[in-house]
Formats: sequence, C-alpha cells, structure tokens
Amino acid sequence: MKINTLKLDARLIYSSIIIFTICTFFAHIFSSARYNWQNHSLSQLAAQNYSLGWIMQMGFFSFGILFTTGIVLKICNSRKVQIADMLILFYGLSVLLCGIFSSRPFTEGIPYSEVESGLHYAFAVSTGMFLNLSVLSCILISKTVKERLFHGAFLMTIFISSLFVILIRDGYLNAPMGILQRIIFFTGVIWLFIFFLKRDKIESTDKPQQI
Repeated sequence: MKINTLKLDARLIYSSIIIFTICTFFAHIFSSARYNWQNHSLSQLAAQNYSLGWIMQMGFFSFGILFTTGIVLKICNSRKVQIADMLILFYGLSVLLCGIFSSRPFTEGIPYSEVESGLHYAFAVSTGMFLNLSVLSCILISKTVKERLFHGAFLMTIFISSLFVILIRDGYLNAPMGILQRIIFFTGVIWLFIFFLKRDKIESTDKPQQI
C-alpha cells in the first residue's frame, strides 16, 4: 500500500502521529534544565506558565484535531461502525482536551490553576481508560489467536504500566513515573499506527478493482 494511495482519513491519522512525535522530540530538546524526563510527565512539557510549553501543546492539539477528524471520516466512510472506532475517537478527544487544559508546572513555586490541573489529570486518566478499552475490544472481536496475542501484548504493557503509575502517584511505590508514562503513551501510539496500517491494508485488498 503506497502512501499516495491512502484515503484522507488515513492520511490525517498517520499525520497526527508523526506530528505529535516530532513535537515531543523538540519539546524534549528545548526543555528547561529543571525538567527531568525520567520523573516528569509528557504533559508537564506543556505545563501552565511554562514558556516553552507551546511546543508540546502544539503536539497535543495537532494529534487531537487531526486524529479525531480522521477517525470521524473513517467512521462515516465505513459500512460498519466498530466499537473500537468509537473508543479510539474518545481517546483522541481526551488527548485534545489534555492540550486545552494544562498540567501543573514541574517547578515548585510557580503559580497555577488547580482546577485546570485537575481537569488535565481527569482527561489524562480518560485517555488511558479509552486506550485500554479500545485494545480490549479488538481482542474480543479478533478472529485468530495471532491477532489476540498481538493486541494482548500491547494491552498488558499499557495496563501494567498504568497500574504502576497509580501506585507511584498514591505513594505506594517509588519509581520513575516519567519513564512509565512514556511507555504507556508511546505503546498506545505504536499500537494505533500498526492497527490502522493493518486495517487499511485489509480494506485496500478487499476493495473491488475497477475494470
């Protein structure tokens, strides 16, 4: 399947993933010396009152807008709407809202809105929830053992990492939260990329050829 043969919905989805990855890279490169990627989250690269937060915010906005638009178009063009599509749509909307409502600063003493930070945390949690449910729904509708193992490996990685993050946040475990949070997010992004790549390939082969 060549890139130039992709439909608009697929182009938007893949573009959102690529742009988000690029923004994440540059947000790390230009981050403050006080930012510790092992302990601080991706969200804090777009923290409130952080002068370089616009880089990561652009990543959240680009991903949220392009990704959700691509999913909506895919749903509209599909003959059958899958539960996974709806869950993935809510996942994309949650990422977008994470960009609209920023997290608390990673530096102590900087004023910030606790309400906005709380909303960001709620949408960040919903992002993980919708991602887990999306992968789980794919396991339930998978027709082969190979497909179930593929989705299951991603689900276990995301679920276990999410569990560790909760334990760290509540003070039950001492471990680098930043690393675990990145494992969750990029495992999800990789799953999405492979999932839609395989799906678009199947749809292109199932499409009747014009004579």
